Amino acid sequence: MVMNDRRITIREVADDVAISIGSCHEIFSDVLGMKRVAAKFVPKLLNFEQKQRRMEVAQESLNEVDTMRIY
Repeated sequence: MVMNDRRITIREVADDVAISIGSCHEIFSDVLGMKRVAAKFVPKLLNFEQKQRRMEVAQESLNEVDTMRIY
């Protein structure tokens, strides 16, 4: 349900499965390892490729700043 519609709210999920909002939030955060970001649920952990890409982008940004300082 959440993976198909990442904009679904905790309240909607809790109503659909007939549990409290607190229990639903705990399941998402503690059991499934997800957190709410900008009105959608995303996994807390990045895979290796995502981490590598973030490092590459950050390094490129730092290099651009360094070259801008030279001029």
